[in-house]
Formats: sequence, C-alpha cells, structure tokens
Amino acid sequence: MNVTDARGRVRTLVVHLDSHYSFPIDALGNHPALLLIGTTSLCQTAKRLAEHGPAVVLLSTGSTSLVPALIADIIRNTPSMVLLALPRLEQHLAIQALQLGVRGLIRRDAAVAELVRAIVCVGSGEVWAPRQLLYDAVLLPTVHAKRQPGDKRRSQWELTPREEEIVERLCAGLSNKEIARELNISDKTVKTHLQRIYRKSHVRSRLQLAMHH
Repeated sequence: MNVTDARGRVRTLVVHLDSHYSFPIDALGNHPALLLIGTTSLCQTAKRLAEHGPAVVLLSTGSTSLVPALIADIIRNTPSMVLLALPRLEQHLAIQALQLGVRGLIRRDAAVAELVRAIVCVGSGEVWAPRQLLYDAVLLPTVHAKRQPGDKRRSQWELTPREEEIVERLCAGLSNKEIARELNISDKTVKTHLQRIYRKSHVRSRLQLAMHH
C-alpha cells in the first residue's frame, strides 16, 4: 500500500459513525499534506477501504464508548492506520483504543492544523495522542514493575544503556527528533537504535514496545 501519492500527500478516508458532527472537509481536502479520498458512513466503510486503500482512516464517533468490532475489523483486514476522533479523550478510552491497535487519538473538534499533524504522524507510523494521556494509558500500569529490584528487562532484551535511554523517551511520547535533540544524536542514529531495539524485543512498532516495556 502506498502511504502517500506522487506528491507526498497522505491518503486519508474519513468515516463518520454518526450524523451529528462533520469535520471541516473542505479544509482537509485542500490541505497540501493530505489526499482526502472521501468521507463515508459505517455501512460503506468496507467498500471504500477496499476500493481506495487509504493510509489513514480518520474514524469519528460521538459516542463515549468505543466500537471495538469495527476498529478491530479495520485493523485486522486492512493495512490502514486508524486515527480515532472522540468528543473527549479519557484514560479508559485510550487504553481500550490502544489495545485494539488504534494508532492515534484526537478530539474531533480539534483545529484543522492539529488534525493534519495527527494524520501525517499516524500515516508515517508514529503514535498520536496527548503525551499525558499516552503516559497514563500505557506507562502508568508498568511504572511500578519497572522500578522493582531484580529487573530482568535489560538482561532479557539485552538493551544497551543508550537503547534504554531511547526506549524511556519513546515511551514518554517523544518523537524521533525530540529524542535525538535530548540525547544530542542524529535522527538517523535514533532510527538505527530503534531498529535494533525492535529486533531485540520482538516487536514491530513504537506502540507495541511501549506496551511491553
């Protein structure tokens, strides 16, 4: 699947699960970073996914509960990344969504600029969520375990001290560029370390690493 078109725009499909809210479609469609494939309702989602193969599915729901069956179906049967837009972001929803494989969480009334940044981020394979929410949802349950004496993680994964530093910052929600800046190394070096970390820890994404670290 091509994540972007020939002009580097992220292929995006907007799915509305209710009729009470609509994204600023004109603004998204005219943004140079996006190729908006279109908008669709729940009943047409499977057809549009099969026809267009978007890189990112911007899934909007007004419900405070998730739609796990639909999300799981999209993630299981397509290579598309799911960015979930909700009326409000709460810890329990974040945990459910991340466990299902959602790659991003955003308020659906976010400004166009933020929506675009989130879509581009998710389309590039990163995780998008407010840093505190990501910390609460993914890291907080494991903090105590990580601080226990006799920690076997480093010996099990055989991570170097530098790799541990990178993992800690990645789990805190920092981007590759932010990690590179904090550790005074290049973006390329961060990516090289991440590839080695993924191999050692037997995971394939930043989210999986954060959830198992």
